[in-house]
Amino acid sequence: HADLAKHKDLGYSEELKNSAKAVTLYDALFTEDPHDEAAVRALVAIFEREGRTHDRLSLAKRRVAAAGGTTARLALRIETARIETELGEAAKATETLLENLSESPRHAETIAALVASLESQKKYRELEALYAKQAEAAEADVDVLDAADLFERAATVARERLSRPDLAMSHLRRVVALEPRASALDVLARLSGDAAEHAEAGEYLERLRHVVPERERTDVVLRMVAALEKAGRADVAVERLEEEVSARPESEPLRVRLIGLHRDREDHASLARTLTVGAQYAPDKATRLARLREASALYATEVREPARAIPLLEMACDLAPDERAIRLS
Repeated sequence: HADLAKHKDLGYSEELKNSAKAVTLYDALFTEDPHDEAAVRALVAIFEREGRTHDRLSLAKRRVAAAGGTTARLALRIETARIETELGEAAKATETLLENLSESPRHAETIAALVASLESQKKYRELEALYAKQAEAAEADVDVLDAADLFERAATVARERLSRPDLAMSHLRRVVALEPRASALDVLARLSGDAAEHAEAGEYLERLRHVVPERERTDVVLRMVAALEKAGRADVAVERLEEEVSARPESEPLRVRLIGLHRDREDHASLARTLTVGAQYAPDKATRLARLREASALYATEVREPARAIPLLEMACDLAPDERAIRLS
């Protein structure tokens, strides 16, 4: 003890750090007081300088065993796992980190370290299970945002690493049950379409159209219409397009799709009406003229309301006064 007191008084001098005796003395100091940070720093410095990684690991494990509180113990286990990884003992590092989760099930730093460990080992089944378990824990704690994030990460692993679209969809359904997250609804729609579950895809896209940014809405609506058509629900597709075109009359792609649906369904009255309104928003003179002509022809023939054709022909004539065919009509 006299020697230990002496070396404490010396303040852990450089000469001690350079001697073999120093390790024995600092180790004795640590044994006497595991919370002697100066002794720990000195030992770590020597072990690192001399490449004694196994000795660093042994010291780290002793510090875990001697830790006086949960916070310190968790941090020290993470450090222990880091050294085990350096030594190529990734499986042991995983076990060490799992000990942390048994003590503190949602410890963020441990989860991050464990994710990195599992990814480095390409243990994707375990990674998916970790994310799913953590998501359920967050959900139980009413931490909605974290739960949704974790379920979505579990879904990504299931889809991209395990080739399990069914498992991915299971996780993503948990996400959208927590919040109407656009990214999750988008993938659910795609996976449903891949599985030929077109009605289900249409339902997800119906929800998605209400949460995406305005600039993305047109593409989502067109995807929804295609899914509904494949599901044999063209009538619903028409209703949704009518809603969208009414709300955003300047959207030419939606109007073109609606015109096409009316034409395919031979709904002449609806087609004439859509062409008439669409003439006002036509992107150019030629398109406007074509719509006026087709609408007027439909009213005069298929719809049998010739009176409605007259003002359309007059507008067409104003647009192209030199066209004899319009004047003759």
